[in-house]
Amino acid sequence: MRPSARRQFYNFGTYYRYITPVQQRRKDPERNRHPVPVPDNIQTLDPHQITPKHWFDISQSSLRNLYRTLASKVLPDPHGRQFGEQLGTQNATFPPNTRGFLYFHSPKAWNPITGSIRFRLADEPTRRAFLDGTDLLMPHGIPWSLPLWELIVHKWGQSLFTILLHDGFAPPSMQVACKSHGFSRDSVLMPALGMPWATDFKFEHSRVYVCLPGMHPLPLMISHPWFNRDVRPVSAVTGRGMLSIVQLPDTTYGLRVDRVFQMKQELSISRTVVPQEGLITPLRVRALVKSTKIGEAKLRKLENYAFSPIRNLQWMPAHQDILDVYSHEDAARAKERQAEEREKEQRHYMVRPSTKDPLPYLRDLPPHRDQLRA
Repeated sequence: MRPSARRQFYNFGTYYRYITPVQQRRKDPERNRHPVPVPDNIQTLDPHQITPKHWFDISQSSLRNLYRTLASKVLPDPHGRQFGEQLGTQNATFPPNTRGFLYFHSPKAWNPITGSIRFRLADEPTRRAFLDGTDLLMPHGIPWSLPLWELIVHKWGQSLFTILLHDGFAPPSMQVACKSHGFSRDSVLMPALGMPWATDFKFEHSRVYVCLPGMHPLPLMISHPWFNRDVRPVSAVTGRGMLSIVQLPDTTYGLRVDRVFQMKQELSISRTVVPQEGLITPLRVRALVKSTKIGEAKLRKLENYAFSPIRNLQWMPAHQDILDVYSHEDAARAKERQAEEREKEQRHYMVRPSTKDPLPYLRDLPPHRDQLRA
C-alpha cells in the first residue's frame, strides 16, 4: 500500500485520519527562494522583550515585498470536490508609512503549530504604543501574518525563523511537525471558533484544518449551502467573501457569512441560498477520504465523527492579550521536572519505619501456616 494511502487511527471514536494528497507537499516556487534579510534592529520577536528600538517602517525595509492580497485568479484544483478548495493570496508591497513592531502571535490555549508573525501598528516607538496598537490587516480584513510552518519549510523565511529559534518558539519537535504535514500556502489553520477565512462562492467546499491543542491538524471540508451540483458549467452564485464557524444558542453550529466582497447570482433557482452578510446556515461538514468509491450515504455517516473536533474548539476572544504567548518547555528541563515530581510524590507517600522498632507491624500479623505446622 502506498504511504499516501496509509490509514492512521484518530482519537475521535471510529473516525480515521487519511494522509491524503492534500497533506502532501506540493510544488511551491517560493520553497527555494533566497532568504529574505531582516532589518538589523530586529533581534527578537517575543512580545515580552519588544523595546522601542524594534520600531521601524516595514514599507521601507527589506521585508517590504511580504505583504499579501487576495489572488486575482483562482487556480483550479483537480481534487477540489474530493478534498475541498481554498482561496490563495499573492505577494505585494506594504502600504506607505506602515510603521510599528514585528512580534510573534501564538496564544497559550491554541495549538502552537498555528503560531505566526504579525505586525503591530504603532505611531511612535514606545512600549505603550506597542501594547495599545492594532494588528495590520490585509485588504480583505484578515490580519496579515507569516505562519510559523512557512518560515520553517520555505528557504526565504530562514532569517525570521532563526530569530524565533533563538526566542524558543521553534523547538526541534515543532520543526519536525511542520515539515511532516505538508501544508500548502494559504492553508486555513483553525484553532478557535469564529476565525474567518476568505473563499470563492463558486467552490463547493472550503478546506480548513482544525487544530486542537496537543493533536494533529485535521483537514475537513465545509460545505457551501449555495452550491448546486446540477448547475453546469458554472456555479449559480459567483463572487468572493469571508466565512466563519459559529456556535448557536441551541448549542448547534452554523456557517456565517461575515463579509461579501463581490457577489453575482448567475442563475435564479428556487430554494437556493444566496450569500449575504450576516447570513447563518446550518453547518455541514464532510470528512476527507482518499477513496472515490465511498458513496454519499457513507460520507454522511462520517459527518458525526468529523464534527467531533469542532465541538472541542473554543471561541476566539474579541480582544486577545498580545502578551499571551505559548512557551515551549525544553526537553531536558521537562525530564528533570518530571523526575523531581515523581521523587516528591514518592517521598510524600513513603512510610518511614521507627528507629526503635524497625518492623513493629510484623508482630501484629498472624503466624504463617508453615510456623503452625512446626
